[in-house]
Amino acid sequence: MDQFGVGVPWGLLRIESVGSTIGIPEKDPEGSPVDSHEECVVVTVVHGDIGPVDVGVSLDDGEDEGTCVFDGVLRVLDDGIEVADIVGEDFRRHYPVPRGPARLRIWLDNPEEAQRVRIRLTTE
Repeated sequence: MDQFGVGVPWGLLRIESVGSTIGIPEKDPEGSPVDSHEECVVVTVVHGDIGPVDVGVSLDDGEDEGTCVFDGVLRVLDDGIEVADIVGEDFRRHYPVPRGPARLRIWLDNPEEAQRVRIRLTTE
């Protein structure tokens, strides 16, 4: 598992297929902590001014860690996925994932003010 602590500007973490041209899903601040479409998922976390977020990304199956807020499929394009802040200016991490559908699961320690995010992306 790749694990890192980071301040997240705007309090929005993006998990996106590299090369997606669909755009970022609109985030409803009063709704679910997750909004998505087939190539991108946006997760609400604690704002960077409040403190860092502990992010863990795994490309293998593993144990549940917190409250599962997303269990779905992400369409991966040719260049894998990227985990980044909403605009990708403050941080971004690239993960080589094969092209095609991938199961994406996201757990948060606290869906209202997440300070720990666990992301699992698995392919068949």
